[in-house]
Amino acid sequence: MLGEAEFSGVIAVTRWPIERARTMLPGGIALERPAGWRGGGHPVVVLFGVQARGATRLAGVRLPLGRSYLELAVAVPGVCRGGEPMTALARMYADYFPAAWNGRVRYGFGKEHAEIRRTDGSFVVARPAGPPLCAAVHAPAGAWAAAARAPGPPQVAAWLSAPLIGWTPAGRAVRSASSWDVDGRLVRPVRASVHAFTPLLAGCGPGELLEDAAAFEVRNVRWSLGWPEADGRDVAPGGIV
Repeated sequence: MLGEAEFSGVIAVTRWPIERARTMLPGGIALERPAGWRGGGHPVVVLFGVQARGATRLAGVRLPLGRSYLELAVAVPGVCRGGEPMTALARMYADYFPAAWNGRVRYGFGKEHAEIRRTDGSFVVARPAGPPLCAAVHAPAGAWAAAARAPGPPQVAAWLSAPLIGWTPAGRAVRSASSWDVDGRLVRPVRASVHAFTPLLAGCGPGELLEDAAAFEVRNVRWSLGWPEADGRDVAPGGIV
């Protein structure tokens, strides 16, 4: 793997109508029910928190990033491209410019540089020197427990450990290997709400992002990401902006 970090924050899984979820993706990309998903609609995963202990590995040498940064991401599991299940990172915001640039230009994650303010129970994302884009609030709803034995974290970790697919600003499809490891980590249920003040991406206008959501908070989940690789197949315009 090329990059690694430890994520601490809130992960919420919300149920969207299939047609609404499909509008977040470029044309010609299919949606399939991801493994472990029950009920109707399609899952959309919203994550917000801090990426800490970041590092790049080159020739077996770990090169620490030297700082933590705040990040919000909107992911769509169950994306099918060429018969292979993947997860699309449709929109991301980070308050560290190199991470935002790398995620958008090289990985195609729809990632933007933003100003982010975080407290124990809130997370506010704004464009630099601009008005808020979205705000999240959360409150504990239970005790801390082992993440590997909780019902939600292993399922989300499996979705985020599928190949990740993104689209660069030039419209090229890019894929990368990913791994989320919750073993030995802690989780607790939370009540969470995320409100968008402006359209964040196609299919996601102003209003509440989390509808009928199951949310939990995690500590120090190990994450790693591989080299971005061009998929080699063009996609129809639309969807991710």
